[in-house]
Amino acid sequence: CVLILFSLTVTATLFGYANRYRKEPRFTVQTERGTLQVLTNTGPAVDAAIRFISQNTTPEEYILTFPEGSSLNFLTGRPFPLRYDVLTPGFLDVQAERYAIRQIIEQKVPYIFLLNRPTTEFGATAFGRDYFRELWRWIEKNYELAVVFGDDVGPDPQIGDNNFFIKCYRLKTRLP
Repeated sequence: CVLILFSLTVTATLFGYANRYRKEPRFTVQTERGTLQVLTNTGPAVDAAIRFISQNTTPEEYILTFPEGSSLNFLTGRPFPLRYDVLTPGFLDVQAERYAIRQIIEQKVPYIFLLNRPTTEFGATAFGRDYFRELWRWIEKNYELAVVFGDDVGPDPQIGDNNFFIKCYRLKTRLP
């Protein structure tokens, strides 16, 4: 009896997810490395960021995406400079943040991408404001905002804003 109830619950859940996925409008991002289906509101920013990376970096250059954006690395064939490609709250301690800074310097990362990805499910919302502050302060000192990708975003969008965006930061000068 319990097994039947469990099977029905799983089936209904899977049907619900499949039906919702099929009905929600999608944006197709096509690259040489594959195709990605994303929500319509995120598609233009992702597509523009991928084009920017492809036009402004070489396949040997590292790019960094925060807090979760390694699909940009994969779809552009650019390596990720850190050991972990997802940096959500609580993942790094202060020592690991300092190690990440050393890795960014060693890999001579020319561009850093910050996605509008609130991480409230981890207990903190905004990368650089609520967590990984030391790493973010270092980035702000050494990088400058180059471009913001996304539709209908203001000049200084903030993580948690309704419209999806990706901020691209460019290295100011050569790292030591």
